[in-house]
Amino acid sequence: MSNYLNWFYYLFLLFTDEPDSDNDIGIIGGRPVKIEEVPFFAIYKDKNSDYGCGATIVSEQFLVSAAHCFKALKTGNPEIVVGTDKIHEGDHYDILEAHPHPENYKLDYDVVVIKLVKKLVFSSKVQPLKLAEPDMVVEDDAVFKVIGFGDTDSGSPSLELLQVDVPYVKEEECKKFYGTISPRMICAGLKGKGACFGDSGGPLIYQNKHIGIVSFGSTDCSIKSGSPTVYARVSALRDFIDEQMAK
Repeated sequence: MSNYLNWFYYLFLLFTDEPDSDNDIGIIGGRPVKIEEVPFFAIYKDKNSDYGCGATIVSEQFLVSAAHCFKALKTGNPEIVVGTDKIHEGDHYDILEAHPHPENYKLDYDVVVIKLVKKLVFSSKVQPLKLAEPDMVVEDDAVFKVIGFGDTDSGSPSLELLQVDVPYVKEEECKKFYGTISPRMICAGLKGKGACFGDSGGPLIYQNKHIGIVSFGSTDCSIKSGSPTVYARVSALRDFIDEQMAK
């Protein structure tokens, strides 16, 4: 089993002290991507920090991210930044409220629904991504896309948005690395390709739908072990997301 790391702990370090540079790596094996290709991507961060987590635009006023990102940011002054593939650019929006899943514990039910003070202005750089349906089927040979500003394998933060293709990893195989995988989780990745620290909360995309939220992984982020990343499964969390957006 891989040396499991709770990525919330990394976020705690990010906002309180200097992170451990040995584990300071993010999207692995990716390529730069323009925001026009992924206009649903957003940054969920403290106003006093350059970066925190990823998030996904799902309507004019709502976004989703990881509940463990909410926990790391709730004592600060969080905001949403949209419309950018450069870390220091974009349009800033204030958050009206954020609701993590009430059953979130040890990274299960790892979702937060964020409501903005004002509606987004849609453009070629700002668009919503459709949520996966509750009954969405994932084929065994499925390939997903994951996006983020997480640090690179060089140990330095990425100043531009990165994207990488990752294969679906079945629950049985994923359990070999992490033990328990709940029905609210989905796994993807392979050696040398995947998400890592700093990519939490960002989207996993399948058939142009938001199927997963970056949640946790191992300390080496697949570089040596080939361990997959674990994502919150959006299809299993739709009832909660829809309920919050209907308020």
